[in-house]
Amino acid sequence: MKHKLTILPIPLPRWLELIETLTLAERSAFTYLVAVYCRDGFLPNDDKVLAQIARVSLRGWLKMRPRLALKFPCEGWRWPEIDATIARREKISGKRSDAGAKGNFVRLHGMHNKRRA
Repeated sequence: MKHKLTILPIPLPRWLELIETLTLAERSAFTYLVAVYCRDGFLPNDDKVLAQIARVSLRGWLKMRPRLALKFPCEGWRWPEIDATIARREKISGKRSDAGAKGNFVRLHGMHNKRRA
């Protein structure tokens, strides 16, 4: 599986603001949720899977879920700023891939033509 992002694109002051009211267990769970969101580009809408991602029991997850859901800017565990960062990264990656393919095409066909001459 190709990772969407390998960094957390949230500035440290914003991160500290997000977690300051959370308990230690909630901070840990939130960190895992955001990390997986950055890596995969989404979070599933399944409490059992979200509990596994957050590294807590289902009972613990159901207790902390409402507080953690408030930290995500959009309903459905969406985060537009992270989505935008992923889109920018994919656009840049696509351009680099196209440029590499064109360069490789020229290199291979250029060598082929030189052999014929």
